[in-house]
Amino acid sequence: MMRIIKIKNKMRKIRCFTLIGCLAMGAALTLTSCDEDSKYVCTNEHWVERATIIPGANNDFTLQTDGGRNLTVVSNYTGYNAQQEYQRAFIKYTLLDKNEETGVYKANLYGVENILTKNIVELTTDNEEDMGSDPVHLYHVWCAGGYLNVNFGFNYGGTVTHTVNVVKNTIETYPDDGKIYLEFRHNAFGDPQNVARLGTVCFDLRSYAQEEGRLVTFVIKFNEFGSESSYEIKYDFKTDNAAPQESNNYFGELGYE
Repeated sequence: MMRIIKIKNKMRKIRCFTLIGCLAMGAALTLTSCDEDSKYVCTNEHWVERATIIPGANNDFTLQTDGGRNLTVVSNYTGYNAQQEYQRAFIKYTLLDKNEETGVYKANLYGVENILTKNIVELTTDNEEDMGSDPVHLYHVWCAGGYLNVNFGFNYGGTVTHTVNVVKNTIETYPDDGKIYLEFRHNAFGDPQNVARLGTVCFDLRSYAQEEGRLVTFVIKFNEFGSESSYEIKYDFKTDNAAPQESNNYFGELGYE
């Protein structure tokens, strides 16, 4: 079994490359002219954020960032078309007009990188084997934008695509303490543990939003390379949470779905 320290080292390298790419993108955006959007006020503010993509009519879409902005795209330089409703993505954009009171902004869009976006699955005796219980390391786990966001590491052999899911376990009995117990499941399908890989995934939490008393405590359990580990997160659906800054530049690799 590969030691987890190798995953950590590889993650640092990937972060460095990604940050360099983001800085290069930022430098390029700084040189971009706002003349074509002269009817708007150009703020010269350049951002890379996680966001939720909301499809509209005629291939239009709006963006809700984890920073609390609702973006109307004035110029889409990516050619991106929203296919899946509530798709999560890393986006690169510049602000044009902004309204701090309403949180509604106009923006130019320069980059979109889809993030694997899934629903939470109910774990039963019928699908327990499919969900798997292979080891995984969760680097960052947080709630923002109405989603459970996870940056994770796993060992990969390249023979098959792995799956990752968050499940509500109906087989095991958890304490009746008002907390919501969930499990992060990884299925390697027998793939050899040859190299370290990174991934990022978002899980829709809207089914747990409450009209009153919207502060919810989630406990996320997972198999941490031979030992059981967990994260406890308090999430206020009304005020939302800010994502960890370092996690906004985490793109991950392939090999999972």
